[in-house]
Amino acid sequence: MTDKAASRPRFARIWPFVHEVPNGLQTILPVGRVSVFNRGLTTEELKPLTESFQTPCGKAFKVVGQVFLWVFCAQGLMWAGLLGLDLLFNLEPPRPEVQAWITEHLTNTLNAARAIDFMVLAAMAPVLAVLYTIHFVAWRKWRASVAAAWEQAGNRLVHTRNLPGSRRVQVDHLGGKLDPAVRRLDPENEEHCRLVTEAVAAIGRYIDLPIPSEEARSVAKSKSQDPAVQKVRAEYEAAVAAERAALQEAEAAVLAVETLAGEVKAAKAEQKIIGIAKTILEGSRSR
Repeated sequence: MTDKAASRPRFARIWPFVHEVPNGLQTILPVGRVSVFNRGLTTEELKPLTESFQTPCGKAFKVVGQVFLWVFCAQGLMWAGLLGLDLLFNLEPPRPEVQAWITEHLTNTLNAARAIDFMVLAAMAPVLAVLYTIHFVAWRKWRASVAAAWEQAGNRLVHTRNLPGSRRVQVDHLGGKLDPAVRRLDPENEEHCRLVTEAVAAIGRYIDLPIPSEEARSVAKSKSQDPAVQKVRAEYEAAVAAERAALQEAEAAVLAVETLAGEVKAAKAEQKIIGIAKTILEGSRSR
């Protein structure tokens, strides 16, 4: 039953957080993600952009790190022991022969421990070099796959951060509402597909509208009745009205998807209640 639910087809994410192409210095540091509006990529096409890089040397790096940690802890314990002996000798100095015996054995122990540490570190250096080489090669392949996915996506992925402030806020808001609603719908249902396609297209039209310049905005605010000013004012007001209408259209399309998702959720809840009721009735009949 779990496998069946997991394999259920789903719409691709509309407002995913995806990886940008990292630069050459980010082989270990975590790579940031950005929010984008997906206006046509499938789940498979989004996959290279949403899956995090998994180094093939993860467990090996963990083992090496634990080795270094144990070496550090051993050194710390030895220094703690030395400080403890020094404090003890200051409080109650031992006999000269006892002090000489302790000094001799302690010196031999420290020399042996230092030699062991050097050997461990010397053995770990080539291991780290090999592991990092494997890690770097795998990371370069992952980086190339991210770059290729971005190139193939073209204008089907929109960086919402590149939109002007108010439009970015609206697109992020609409995408944030549309995405969870879409997750409840069935991509094999024609009506569901139609509403989702219309919502994505409506948001896309809102994104694609030309952005009036600040100069046009300043001119439109002017009280001048010069013909040139009046023409710019009319064009600016038409652009603002078109943007407002496109936003209302996108909001209505998203609301239609949300309404349908609510109906689907309610229908599933009702079916669940009916199933429970049938189970109760079957139980009472068997008594």
